[in-house]
Amino acid sequence: MVSIIMPTYNRCTSIEAAIQSVERQSYKDWELIIVDDCSSDDTSRIVERKMKVDERILYIRNSANMGPAATRNVGIYKARGEYLAFLDSDDEWMDYHLEESVSLLDNSDYQICSALWTEKKGDNCVNVAESDWFRESAKQMSSDLKVDISEKYWFFGNDFFEYIINTGFYCFHINTIVMDRRIVEKIGGFDEKLKASEDMDLLYRIFENYKLAFINREHFVYNFGNDNIYAFVERDRIYENRYKLDRKTKDKVLLNLKNKIEFFQKLDKRLKENKELYNNVKKSIKFNILRRYLTIFLLKSDNKDNKKERYVWNYASSLKDYLMILFYRNERYVNLYFCDD
Repeated sequence: MVSIIMPTYNRCTSIEAAIQSVERQSYKDWELIIVDDCSSDDTSRIVERKMKVDERILYIRNSANMGPAATRNVGIYKARGEYLAFLDSDDEWMDYHLEESVSLLDNSDYQICSALWTEKKGDNCVNVAESDWFRESAKQMSSDLKVDISEKYWFFGNDFFEYIINTGFYCFHINTIVMDRRIVEKIGGFDEKLKASEDMDLLYRIFENYKLAFINREHFVYNFGNDNIYAFVERDRIYENRYKLDRKTKDKVLLNLKNKIEFFQKLDKRLKENKELYNNVKKSIKFNILRRYLTIFLLKSDNKDNKKERYVWNYASSLKDYLMILFYRNERYVNLYFCDD
């Protein structure tokens, strides 16, 4: 059985479609655990109506608003299946997602798999595999890791973890992950201190210890929305719109950036215990921290006419550049810790 964890908060306009995408799965041995983080809309009424016609759906309501990490952990704690899967309440799976994923895990020595996805923005649907960034990244990855990207399945080795840190390449999303439940029992669940990037934190801890199998096919639809962090985190979009963003949206972006910094700082601290690996990835980790500090600085900047700032945004591309810029523009965003090498 697959235990599907669906966290939700005020998703009455989208959760029914998410649930229906689970009900349409060709693989039928599942339970859907919906954990409501204290919604104030009609989310609970929609879920309760669904529960009346499908006993595989379980509804849990948190006693207080706990955030996405803790909410997912509640679902994991209640799970009874051999495998865990995750689906956000504003997204949808393809009908074959569970069947293909379980088949791959059952017929290989891998314990976790992921797949591609489609991104939907309004009426526009774009397959990630067809985007320029993915094509180029996958081509380079194929050469570096000796993976045949023309195959239906990509089987990664132990070098995958180091590779994704140093390149930023990703072919995984929490909503395409299916994994053996014992993985979480061994490494722990989502970090409840993180209010964003908690899914990335979990997956990096997994990839540090377990090899990933990948299905070269779209398995879910990611719906971009106005209240979705990822509608705003692209650096160019932030720069172009930072003077137009309302306070709530700006606060959300800043929270995401700060949590990304916390995620990479946590990664940096943990990997120091593995000296050989750490020496290979530390510059990439620190670079990722610094570029988020730079984004925060530019987001908070009030100077709309500074051409040098625009130049910095577009062309600063090395760790040395970022250090020079940050020290020059606003020293309080830099910690000497970053300069230890």
